[in-house]
Amino acid sequence: MLVTSSVLRIPSDESTEELQSATPALTTGYAGTFTSALFRSAWIACCHHPASKAYYQKKRAQGKKHNAAVICLARRRCDVLYSMLKHGTFYDEKPAQAA
Repeated sequence: MLVTSSVLRIPSDESTEELQSATPALTTGYAGTFTSALFRSAWIACCHHPASKAYYQKKRAQGKKHNAAVICLARRRCDVLYSMLKHGTFYDEKPAQAA
């Protein structure tokens, strides 16, 4: 994980104002890193993973631009991760079912 100096900012004294100003940097930094990781993961998957590539191409066919299609794919991958954590299961890729 890449840590910047703004994330590790430590107040010089125990004043409430400095502690409050340090808190958003921690939240924003972590959320940005996680979002970036999801986006990059989806970007690579849309080129190399057949199921992700098919989903990406479907979104492009719907008229979405590249970044929007990758964000849709990232959201879908995030939903899969959440489901895996919720149910305590491992990833099991199933073939796409015909509609």
